[in-house]
Amino acid sequence: MTLRPAQMLEKRAYDYVVVGGGTAGAALAGRLAEAGLETALIEQGPPADHPGILRSHTTELLSLWQDKTYCRDYLMERSPNHPAWPNTLRGTVLGGSGAINVMIHLRGNRRDFDFWRDLGNPGWGFREMLPLFRRLERFEDGGDTTWRGGEGPIDVRRIGQSTYSQAFEAAAVELGFHGPGWDLNGARQEGGAGPLQYAVDGDLNRSFTAAGYLALSGRADNPARLTEVQTIRIALEGRGARLRAKGAVVLHPTTQTETLIEARREVLVCCGSYESPKLLMQSGLGPAEHLNAFGIEIARDLPGVGQNLQDHVILPLFFEGAAPLPDLKFFAETGLFAEVSTGETLTWSRDAWPNLQLFMTAGVPERRWPGMPERFFGIYPSLCRPESRGEVRLASPDPRRAPIIDPRFFSAPEDLDVLINGLRLALELAGTRAMEGINLGTFALDGPLPLPRITKDLPRAMLAHYAGGYSRGLWHPVGTCAMGPAEDRMAVVDPALCVHGVSGLRICDASIMPRLVCGNPNATVIAIAEKCADMVIGR
Repeated sequence: MTLRPAQMLEKRAYDYVVVGGGTAGAALAGRLAEAGLETALIEQGPPADHPGILRSHTTELLSLWQDKTYCRDYLMERSPNHPAWPNTLRGTVLGGSGAINVMIHLRGNRRDFDFWRDLGNPGWGFREMLPLFRRLERFEDGGDTTWRGGEGPIDVRRIGQSTYSQAFEAAAVELGFHGPGWDLNGARQEGGAGPLQYAVDGDLNRSFTAAGYLALSGRADNPARLTEVQTIRIALEGRGARLRAKGAVVLHPTTQTETLIEARREVLVCCGSYESPKLLMQSGLGPAEHLNAFGIEIARDLPGVGQNLQDHVILPLFFEGAAPLPDLKFFAETGLFAEVSTGETLTWSRDAWPNLQLFMTAGVPERRWPGMPERFFGIYPSLCRPESRGEVRLASPDPRRAPIIDPRFFSAPEDLDVLINGLRLALELAGTRAMEGINLGTFALDGPLPLPRITKDLPRAMLAHYAGGYSRGLWHPVGTCAMGPAEDRMAVVDPALCVHGVSGLRICDASIMPRLVCGNPNATVIAIAEKCADMVIGR
């Protein structure tokens, strides 16, 4: 049952109110409804019923539901001719960013979750997370195994390998990595090159949480989908140790009237790493000094709200190709994880906790810039574990205003060092015997995307200029309501995802990650929702 704003004029109470119908919110609401709990799912965007969602590549969907807020200009030494990138891309639609993303399905590294656990978050190690990853997926090989799941709501499969991808995997083996065909979601993520896996079914239709989870209960009215309304604050009652969330206040888009959606048990915030901290701050939960500046009454001083912002940083590197391009429907075909050195001399390890991910793609789906050769391929180094930290802040006490987002990329110098050596590793791979038959060298571009020609003999200062000027965020923001024990003053939620000092309020989305995972985080966000559902239900 999808309720439009006109149907929400009367106050209604539910067992659980889930605020935000994105990747996490749709999965969480679906699991709660499946358990027989009366659940409301509130989403600012429309239902996910656009005919292009299932079949379209991301670029066809961005203009429909992307949030158009831009970050501050953060990249060092940016070329004055370089176009601005949409740095805060996220989906305002039921299904969230999972409805518009590139659909890459990666679980992260086992060390990522053990690191979370060791920060004081028991139950979040890889041993506990693996069953959740298996539960959520329906892997193409079928059946449950030690590492893969066969019965979950999200379809996962490999895509075909082109001549370029096969050469890239062989190049990685030539440099000492495992492969080809390494399972990046198997027993070990790091160490080998293998085909990227995508959240698509056998017909290459998108598989995302709004489609996979919301029908689990078998009822059209549970969860109730309250779409196209904005939640402007969490309704709180009590003070001090008795502070409690009692519901979500939504704003009718036409009449601008407020309606309280009451929660008999809990409010669960699933608005993502930009909007979840904004909603908390609008509700009086956040850094006291910042809230005082806007005249917002402080319900709880939580200095970590909006802090600890992290994102992957990716850098394009293009080569002219000698082989025909495949009919590419996805962003990339092949991936490789490695730890690279941060010094002047490039070294790498296949066995350590990765700090670098490499994507390899033949051509660019649905995009070609003037001056590009007819045949080309790209190798994209990306930071896995950035050390730089940004923040999200209110721009205004008006909840309709977008927040200020300042990622502060490269504020930690080692991030630039890793990316420079990632660039060098990409050039090493392209220069192997395995890639001789397809690599005709890097090329320069003029026009709307000016790019210099990059070679491995360039001095480090020029590589630093390129890395700083042409990299961008990968739209994987996490960490702004980080999980941690009560003694951690900057922690916003505890290991049960309950907001410190507020009963009846949890956060369940990418914002709770203390540290970013290695690889695209969408699968991890679904696993977080699965774990939150277990804790709420009591499984």
